[in-house]
Amino acid sequence: MVNLVICGWCMAMSNIKTGDILNFDYTGTVQTVTLPKGTYKLECWGAQGGYSSSNSGIEVGMGGRLDATNISDTPVLSVITDVALDHMDYLGNTISEISSEKAGIIKPSCPTVFGGNNPEALNVIQTAANKLSSSLLLTKRENAEIISSGLKGSVFNYNEYTNLKIKLAGLYQPGNAAVAIDSIKILNKSGFNISKNSIYNGLAVTEWTGRFEIFSDNPPIIYDGSHNPQGMTATVNSIKEYFSGMKVNLIMGVMADKDYKKMVNIISPYINQVYTVTPNNQRALNGAELSDLFKKNNVNSEYQTDISKAVSSAVSFSNKSNTPLIILGTLYMYNDIKKSIISCIQ
Repeated sequence: MVNLVICGWCMAMSNIKTGDILNFDYTGTVQTVTLPKGTYKLECWGAQGGYSSSNSGIEVGMGGRLDATNISDTPVLSVITDVALDHMDYLGNTISEISSEKAGIIKPSCPTVFGGNNPEALNVIQTAANKLSSSLLLTKRENAEIISSGLKGSVFNYNEYTNLKIKLAGLYQPGNAAVAIDSIKILNKSGFNISKNSIYNGLAVTEWTGRFEIFSDNPPIIYDGSHNPQGMTATVNSIKEYFSGMKVNLIMGVMADKDYKKMVNIISPYINQVYTVTPNNQRALNGAELSDLFKKNNVNSEYQTDISKAVSSAVSFSNKSNTPLIILGTLYMYNDIKKSIISCIQ
């Protein structure tokens, strides 16, 4: 069995000789992923197991060094997409400390791809790669030249690849795709045979649950799982690009161990009306406290004790005002939100 260890870019490759590229949906504890050679039952690695296939893409749950996924001793590639100040209670309080944990997936004489541009992170990851004789390829996200981008996806160029198409919304997705392309480049040098056409076709069909996912078009209802300041900044950039300076409505719930005050400060200038909720998780921040923070930023805010009622109120208000509705702050409330959205728009 050959394992492909991936940190961050939620992609799996199976039957790799034909270059088929699919992505995992990990919103639940048990997933069934249809692959070209059959159907495999995938259980969360962080809980109790794994799955069998000839080639596997495994996303690290948190960090890397001590993560339950870091059990493979025969990976062909390690990918660290980026480093941000997140999960600081477990991974450390600085970019260097967190980078050191993420660098734990780097293996001896196994190539590594890094998709970040933070010099502090790069220094740690480069040092770890050198110690383990791992060749390091740095993805230059800025080389992902966006030709057009909207709620239906993006068209972009990356190095020798022109007019690449993805149906993922979000200005940050071409950069993520660039990391995947560089990863395939390394795999091909390692003996795999993933064709250029397979890259184009794979990117064109890739879906990513909960990442600027469009639930409805009119008005736009979008779920984006941004849950830290870096992710919130990326979301704001997409809001500004797609809605031409228009303020949007918001449903937001967060975990109490996140830097939610900074997140609120980042998103507040672009919000018309916010409905705050308390996600169904023991780590969740009480939505009333979150609402108070928005009010201090002079944003109209309403705390709803029930997520379904928050969705109903937000969808109704967005329909009447013809205003886009964005839902963000955590992935932990994704399923509750989606069920409520479906009930509202049917």
